Amino acid sequence: MYPTNSYSGSYWYVSKGNDTIDPASVTYPASPNGGELIDITIALSTGIKFGGTIKYKVEYQLNGGSWQTAVESTTSTTVSVLIPKGTQTFAARATASDDTGFTSTTTVTGATVNVVNNASPVINCGTSSLGEIAEPFSVSYSVSDEDGDTMTITEKIDGTTIRSYSAPSGSSGEQTFNPSALQWLTTLNGSHTATITADDGKGGVTTHSISFTRAVYTMSVTLEEPMETDAAITKCVVNIARNLPADAEWSLLVTNNAFDPEPVWEDITQYVKNGWNWVFDQTVTSGRYGFNFKLTCTRGASGQGGYVDTISGGFE
Repeated sequence: MYPTNSYSGSYWYVSKGNDTIDPASVTYPASPNGGELIDITIALSTGIKFGGTIKYKVEYQLNGGSWQTAVESTTSTTVSVLIPKGTQTFAARATASDDTGFTSTTTVTGATVNVVNNASPVINCGTSSLGEIAEPFSVSYSVSDEDGDTMTITEKIDGTTIRSYSAPSGSSGEQTFNPSALQWLTTLNGSHTATITADDGKGGVTTHSISFTRAVYTMSVTLEEPMETDAAITKCVVNIARNLPADAEWSLLVTNNAFDPEPVWEDITQYVKNGWNWVFDQTVTSGRYGFNFKLTCTRGASGQGGYVDTISGGFE
């Protein structure tokens, strides 16, 4: 702005900006839960900062009563407040000020919301890390809900549901998180997270996490039930379609007296590699004739994995 009088010489500027630093908005959950902490979020002021850093004063109101101070002065735009259990309504408001003492002209108040008084389920489990494991895990736990709500409890590994069930009357009783053999086989080596989640259907959801590292470097395959035959088996031939690294160790044992109290296992690994028939040395003592095998593979020093596709063959 230039002088309006007749004086000459230096001139000056006068700048007038937006003279408010009111917070843009104050927000928090639309249905907060009594007895729990909630976050009050303040949207940044959009006006001019006359003195550098903007600080916020945050207050809250319970059941339409007097305003209580959550924090007198903070530069953070998120403030946590504990809503007492039994509270019916909640509201929060904020004002802003800068380093010069300039204060926003308007107190920005968020919406008054109804409080849900629902206790979230509690998961009692003493395990949070299983470390490195090679076998399917088994973890004991129980879930309770002080409101007596029926809960849906879900067990997962890496987000994939292993089991889901309903627990009425606010109690699951003693439970065991134990994936099946098939579920374990489809879990690859490496780091994983198992979770137990309890949902009371009223907004109360609790999750307990269990970390583990699957480290399986040996596999073993056998028949769950021996193959019964009408007569004693005298010889066999076995073919194994496989893709195993050179440093992997594997062996195949067979028995022709699988129903005996103590079957005798004969190592035919080299015969399988060469494609030869095997003649059994053992005789049957139980009166029942049966065949079975045990294939074992162990990963070598290279750490390279492999697989067995099929096991086939014949006997007489």
